[in-house]
This record gives sequence, structure tokens and C-alpha cells, in this order.
Amino acid sequence: MIIALLVAAGLAIDGGMAFLERWRMQNAADAAALSGTRLLATAICGKTEADDAAIAAEVNRYAEQNGVRDTNSVVADYVDFDEVVLGRVGDGIIPTGSTGISVTVAITSSTYFVSLIGIDEAGASAYALAMTGPPLVMGGLRPFGIPLDVVTAIEPGAGEDSCFTVGFDTQCDQDDKCLIDYLDGQTSSHRGWMNLAYVWNQGEDSSDWLRAIDHSGDASHLGQWMEDGYNGHVIYADGPWSAGYRYGDHIHAKPGKNSSVIKHTPEDELFYVPIFDQFPNCDGDPALLEEPYPDDRAEGGDACVGGQGADYYHIVGFAGVTVPEGGADQGGGTITACLEETIIGESQPSPNQGYGSDACATHTMVVTLWH
Repeated sequence: MIIALLVAAGLAIDGGMAFLERWRMQNAADAAALSGTRLLATAICGKTEADDAAIAAEVNRYAEQNGVRDTNSVVADYVDFDEVVLGRVGDGIIPTGSTGISVTVAITSSTYFVSLIGIDEAGASAYALAMTGPPLVMGGLRPFGIPLDVVTAIEPGAGEDSCFTVGFDTQCDQDDKCLIDYLDGQTSSHRGWMNLAYVWNQGEDSSDWLRAIDHSGDASHLGQWMEDGYNGHVIYADGPWSAGYRYGDHIHAKPGKNSSVIKHTPEDELFYVPIFDQFPNCDGDPALLEEPYPDDRAEGGDACVGGQGADYYHIVGFAGVTVPEGGADQGGGTITACLEETIIGESQPSPNQGYGSDACATHTMVVTLWH
């Protein structure tokens, strides 16, 4: 009976110690990932002293300060915004495209009472991921956008005065320019739906457009994204096209009424849509054939190839909108939305080349614990 009581007490004590160690390791992983990513942000902004060796030392230092006794158990990797591992921290280089650091830490300690039943050691491990970048990245978007000039003409949160109507009854000319009007006195036009599964930007590797997944943008996909929001990847906001910014995302324009998509629009619920200021054409648009755009995107993974035309939205921010009850009119092919807030970007980060905006100069980069 005494042995049984000791084993029960041992399970409680050693189990409690294991829980405490797990909590300590999570703190260590969080601190190491955040500290390393803060230094990565300065490296992206061109600080030469913030190199790979300095980042590795920073990760290990914060892991040790939070209870990791052996830094050989610390594994840190550079990742991009899609959480793809690009390389190991401490291997000598910061891989191009790095926007975050993931850290796994582990600890092994001797047990006390449960060693009586042959369990001599217990371990604890934890994982954390931190990201950096300008504050304007967005997921869960719905597949239609708002022109910047419409946004700037409306006062957010002003009730009915903040509402506008998007019409999807396309009128196409011989060049397949299906421009769709914003109603209620707004004069701007747009190309139609946003194919969120077909996104590219100049800062990415032109040989492998990882976010240019499906150029079809059919109604079933658009309807699903409208109902649930698209979470396949994040969208980066850019600075204004008129100021020469070209490093933000371009979303493929999918013209057509596709009225079946409208019935999936959430009503009386805040959701976010992209704000755009241009829809450049990849087929011969001089703005896309000049620097800084490469001129060899006619083959391979070129996001300008295929799909319903070659026009793309240039994304400069995000808008929070609500659609009042009855505002999604499938029969009329319109969506009435009310602007609640706007978030306008500066430009997308270009790792190892700076952010391409004022984010570095004004120290407005964000470092956040992602997982």
C-alpha cells in the first residue's frame, strides 16, 4: 500500500513538474521566436549588424533566459508569409523571402517518485512562430473589391451615408473590357470579381508564382470564398500606383455577372474586401513592361498567362464593410455595402532589399507571435 501511495503521489508531483516544464518551454519558444524575428526585421531594413549569426545568438540567448539549459535542443528556421521553411537559422545566410522565424525548444529532466516504476526521465517541448512586416497583410477576404477613389469619397461608419452599391451586370466591349459600375452616384468602375486564388507581385520569383494557383475563378469557388472568406494565403497591400509602387499584390480580375455568388454574401456581419487603385493589363500595358517589372514573364509560371483576360487589380489596402439585410440582391446582380473602416497600405516588404516603403524609415514594422 505504501508503494502504491508513493506512486500515486509521484504521478501528481512529477506530472505537475512536467506541466511546469511544458509551460516554461512554451515561454522560451515564444520569447526566442519573437526576439529573433525582431532582429530579422532590422535585417530586412538593411542593418548590416543584424546578420544570421546575430539572429542565432539572439534566439539562443532568449531561450536560455527562459529555462532552456542546452541550446543544442533549440531548432530555429526562417519562414515566409505562407509558413514555408526557407532555411535554418545559424546556417550563415538569411534566405530571401524570410519574414518570420519558427522555434522549437526541448528539455529533459530527471523524475523523482515515478522512477520507482522505471520512468527515470521526462521531457517537454514547445513550438512558436513569429512574423514581421508592415501592418497590412490580410486573410479571410471576400472576392470583390472597392476602388480607392470610392473609399476616399465616403466617411466610414456614417450609417446610410457610408453605403454604396456594386453592380455586377457586365457590359463588355470588343476588347473584353468588362467594366462594372459602382452605383449610387459613384463613378468608378471595376473589372468584376477577384480571383483570390490567382495572385502575383513583382517582388516574388517570376519563375514560381506560388499564389497563382487557379486562373479559372469559377462561380463555385467564388461562392465559397464569399461565404467563408478566402484563407489560402495572405494578400499584401501596396503603396499607390500613382506614386510608383509596384511591389504589392495584383489579384486576377474575373469579369462576369456570376449572380449565384451574390447569394453567399454575409449580411449584418463585418467582413473585409481589398481596396484597389488600378487594374493594369499584362498584355502590352507599358506600365508592366517597364522596370521594375521583368520582361520575361511570357512563359513558365507567369501569372499573366491564361484565365479570363489579363487584367489584374493592384491592391493598396483593405476595407471593413457590412451588408445590411437584403443588401445582397442576386436577381439584380448587386451588393449594397456600408463602409465601416479602411486600412491603406504603404507597400509590400521585399526581404533583404527593404520594405519598399516608409515602414523601415518610420520603424512601423510589426512583429507578432503567429503561433
